[in-house]
Amino acid sequence: MIQDLSRNRRKENNSMREKESTPCDHPLELLSDKIKRQGVVVINDVSSLPSNGVPYVSPHLVICINHAGWVKAEYDMVPVVFEEHDLAVVYPNHILVSHEASDDYKATLIVVSDDYFKENRAQTDLSYQIAIQNSPAIRMTDEQYDIVVHLCHIQQVITTHQGSRYGELVAKTMALLSDMIRAFRADNGEMSLNEDSRELHIFKRFYDDLLLHYQESHEVCYYADLQCLSSKYFSTMIKEATGIGPIEWIARVLCQKAQVLLQSRKDMTIQNIAYQLGFSDQAVFSRFFKKHTGRTPTEYRQHEM
Repeated sequence: MIQDLSRNRRKENNSMREKESTPCDHPLELLSDKIKRQGVVVINDVSSLPSNGVPYVSPHLVICINHAGWVKAEYDMVPVVFEEHDLAVVYPNHILVSHEASDDYKATLIVVSDDYFKENRAQTDLSYQIAIQNSPAIRMTDEQYDIVVHLCHIQQVITTHQGSRYGELVAKTMALLSDMIRAFRADNGEMSLNEDSRELHIFKRFYDDLLLHYQESHEVCYYADLQCLSSKYFSTMIKEATGIGPIEWIARVLCQKAQVLLQSRKDMTIQNIAYQLGFSDQAVFSRFFKKHTGRTPTEYRQHEM
């Protein structure tokens, strides 16, 4: 049974919690200071996949425009294929694993720092519907692709030649890009949620809280209390907004975080991973993981090595 940790257990675990590792040579890690300083960075001529096969959890919002070729990857452990003229949006703290790319693969990345994302959420929030779909890719027409490429060029000019109005111009360009992506989704007939609905606002807050507090609590009532809602009402709103309830969302996030640690942190024992994820002991974690993935943590780690 998934349960809250006691105060003492949380204090004990805090000393063990290490940042979910990402390869030190990942391009976004190498550019972390620049991304933090500028807020928005445009990276052109991306032609290869870094850290092939290794999960990467970016602290940034990443918008990827595929110019040519294709790339096969996993987004939150779901297989996806990004093709020519696709636009992909990867939210902070989601899991991306790259596997294979075509020889002619070429892309541009717009990387938005975590601080900028939080401060300018109204402009950079490209709809949580993208984040909760099985695939974050948006299929663009040739005309839509040309518009996005033009906006990327403008954003790069602004970030390269910084002036006194740098912050204002960056915000306006990102807001325009956000509006265009929303319009493209509507024009292309993609399903979307009513972004002004109470249900979606509750889910947005829940998902943010879950990514921040999944180590502290796995109970629905904990997240309902953070919004001053009853567990029953809270669960109903989450189910109406996304089609699945908060218990399933909690399990999904925990499994994704566990898979990243099992694959990328070979130095951590199963017990240490269990504690870092907020489980009371290894046995509870192993039963939970097998229930939701069909394999024990040990079996999963051995299979993925």
